[in-house]
Amino acid sequence: MKHVKQIIFIDGENFRQNLINILVEQKLLKNKNQMFKYNVRGLFEDMIGATDIAINY
Repeated sequence: MKHVKQIIFIDGENFRQNLINILVEQKLLKNKNQMFKYNVRGLFEDMIGATDIAINY
């Protein structure tokens, strides 16, 4: 059986803005201008249950 790589297409700017809004609402960021790192790959791997993914912005 051939392994199929999962390909994820996201709108990078919209994703980033929505992620920031959620993190501020959950009080994980103090404000929208606070710098932070976020493991986007880990988020999608957890969501779809796969580790062999390609993320295209």
